[in-house]
Amino acid sequence: MKFKYGATLFSGFLGLSAILAACGAKGKFDQVDDGKIVLASSLTSKNAANALQAVVEKYNQVKGGNDYPIEITQITGGYDGGRGNLQTKLSVKDKTTFYNLI
Repeated sequence: MKFKYGATLFSGFLGLSAILAACGAKGKFDQVDDGKIVLASSLTSKNAANALQAVVEKYNQVKGGNDYPIEITQITGGYDGGRGNLQTKLSVKDKTTFYNLI
């Protein structure tokens, strides 16, 4: 009974250590702090895009002096275009033109 408990406990720690090793900082990168928040949008509906633009404009008008302004960048191709763009920017570790929110 002790052997089974010990083996189960050991295998749990082994699995946990593998997960922690996979989550290491090897692939990490930081963006350049450019003083703004870039919001990527892949909205295909003009009404939805206009509504998002109105919300961002209102936020930029009422934000505090220490808060970053928000800019919207449009990603073409809908959700598929957004996914492809995100994968590309992550794989090349784009530090300067990468967006902060999607």
